[in-house]
Amino acid sequence: MTAARTVEVERVIAAPIAEVFAFLTDSANYRSVPGVLRARLVTPGTPVPQGVGAVRQVVTAALALTELVTGYEPPYRMEYRIVRAVPPLRHEAGSITCAEVPEGTRVRWRSEFAVATPIAAGVLTRVWTPIVRSGFELVLRTAERTLER
Repeated sequence: MTAARTVEVERVIAAPIAEVFAFLTDSANYRSVPGVLRARLVTPGTPVPQGVGAVRQVVTAALALTELVTGYEPPYRMEYRIVRAVPPLRHEAGSITCAEVPEGTRVRWRSEFAVATPIAAGVLTRVWTPIVRSGFELVLRTAERTLER
């Protein structure tokens, strides 16, 4: 089995924590991210639609993901697990955490994954690591452009 890789991205967004958290946890907002072809809430969660138990789909030209929200503590933390992906992934855990800082909101996005193919999984995991990092950064830049005043 290929060892999982961890991607962690951090960015400060000059906007209130509640707005940043709401943007990052609402799958509809991912439609405004360049390269995202489709993003939708498949199954609502609790106590809000994007909360625990929510199933979200995000499709880009490079990959398709189905995520299950496993933790939801507004406006500070959302945890998720990718339950289906093309290319296939073994996803250990993912989280988005927000903290108030003098400049606005510090966001940390973390994900542990490995490509789950029978051939060349280790090489493919290493190839996908910077792609995943770039995707996270693009979402955060989109949030920044949308929310900063």
